[in-house]
Amino acid sequence: MLPDVRERLDREGYCLIYDVNAKDLLIIARGLGRPQHDPRDRLLVKDIRPQPENVANANSLSSRYGMGAFPFHTEAAYLPRPPMFLLLYCVNPGSGGRTTVLLDSVDLFSRMSNPRRPGTWVVIAGRRQFLCDAL
Repeated sequence: MLPDVRERLDREGYCLIYDVNAKDLLIIARGLGRPQHDPRDRLLVKDIRPQPENVANANSLSSRYGMGAFPFHTEAAYLPRPPMFLLLYCVNPGSGGRTTVLLDSVDLFSRMSNPRRPGTWVVIAGRRQFLCDAL
């Protein structure tokens, strides 16, 4: 399964896999490289889900949008060195009928007239602030 996953990632920028359990997901992750934990809580695998605004962590998307639709956002944007791959695993899609829209930044980058400095953000997360390009 892993060579096919890597080939699809290289070709398309993403890969959908069905009928995979959490244990297999870590095997796939290790086959793609060395999984990195979230530096904020040191967890390798994180359970995230939308929550009502009144119980959500401060400054989270749920604290702003509750159970409604989230705006486009980037996962791991708070890291000084973003991951090459991000694995998402859905345990239960629920009844909300929300889709997950993925945008391949390689395609976006190739369409920019001047991709060298498309914009700079100040990342304020954790102990140290840092600058990063928008892409």
